[in-house]
Amino acid sequence: MIRYAITPITGDGSESDPYRSTASGLQNVNLASVIPVDPETGIPIYGFCLLVLGIRSEADFTPTNSYLFPDLPLDVQMGSVPEAVRTAFIQSVNAYNLDGNGATIGVSFDLTDSWREVVNSVGQVFEPAFTVSGFSVLEP
Repeated sequence: MIRYAITPITGDGSESDPYRSTASGLQNVNLASVIPVDPETGIPIYGFCLLVLGIRSEADFTPTNSYLFPDLPLDVQMGSVPEAVRTAFIQSVNAYNLDGNGATIGVSFDLTDSWREVVNSVGQVFEPAFTVSGFSVLEP
């Protein structure tokens, strides 16, 4: 299954320890990450990154302080998603203090928005040109 997630960034940026998601190297997980970096220093702007994951099951995704987005079809309208799932998503995503100084994702949506639009809006916090269609991985 293909899922999206927010995970902490690890590594010191050296050749032997590059910046990467804490989910890097998990068994049964293929991933691509969006790690925004300061163009002058090459250091990540945030302590967290956005991932697209190809995973076999939720049990394969175990990084600490990470959030695995709900398993929803990209074209489902948010009004069709149970209120408890919508509320948990908003609370979980907006709880991340991205830079340690209070920067949050600030996700919100209308009930007529698709899941694709919601994921795109989260992704654009990390990379302004982010689109779901341009960010994918193969399932394991």
